[in-house]
Amino acid sequence: MAKAWTIVEEKLATKAYLSGGVNVAAEATGRSKSSIKKKMSKLGIKNNSMGVVIKTRSNYEDGFKSRADGNSLSSCPFNNTDLEIKHWWLAGWHDKDMELS
Repeated sequence: MAKAWTIVEEKLATKAYLSGGVNVAAEATGRSKSSIKKKMSKLGIKNNSMGVVIKTRSNYEDGFKSRADGNSLSSCPFNNTDLEIKHWWLAGWHDKDMELS
């Protein structure tokens, strides 16, 4: 049976995958490339046709939850080099903000 992923490993793998792809994530976590691919798929992270890594649904949900938890818009963890990812997080945050208004 495969070793269970910790939250810290998931975050490390995600950050490494978003910055450098499957090889970087595998090296950073000590996991196999196959394991990284499966985990990224389960987390909703994929490569689009241009090879750019995108994460959509889970970032939307993270933004939504962040606003529900009372965090400000400035708590967005993404900078302007990750605009597509940032877009999804902000969309979730704003949708929850409209619900609360």
